[in-house]
Amino acid sequence: MITVAAITSPNINKFGIGITVFLPLSNGRTAWAIPEYRGGDQKNIDAEAIRWAVMKAREEGWRNIVVRSNNRSLVDLLGSGFSKDATVATLLEDILCFCELFESCSFEFCDNNKITDGNLVANQALLPDSDEVWRF
Repeated sequence: MITVAAITSPNINKFGIGITVFLPLSNGRTAWAIPEYRGGDQKNIDAEAIRWAVMKAREEGWRNIVVRSNNRSLVDLLGSGFSKDATVATLLEDILCFCELFESCSFEFCDNNKITDGNLVANQALLPDSDEVWRF
């Protein structure tokens, strides 16, 4: 199960992506803190976070993934595969193309209180010189 969170910095044109993964077979966890320097509304930022999560899952060689986000409208758009917003549509297309590389790839909505770890990692990504991977 992959959980994503994205937090914007109030001072600069930067946002932090937090990706946390629970690996049930090994009972382990992995987390990525990724700083990004593009702007946009929350839906674009969350879509960028999901795109990163799917790319990281592919790099790890995982075959079956479930990506959880607290952005219900984005999860709905991923289900439909369509957006009128050109920027979001481009990100959706990227995400769905990556999904074709997995045996199964799905998206779920989850409440804010269930992405606490992702928010902590996303805040870490806002720190200077942050680009971290943790495995525990």
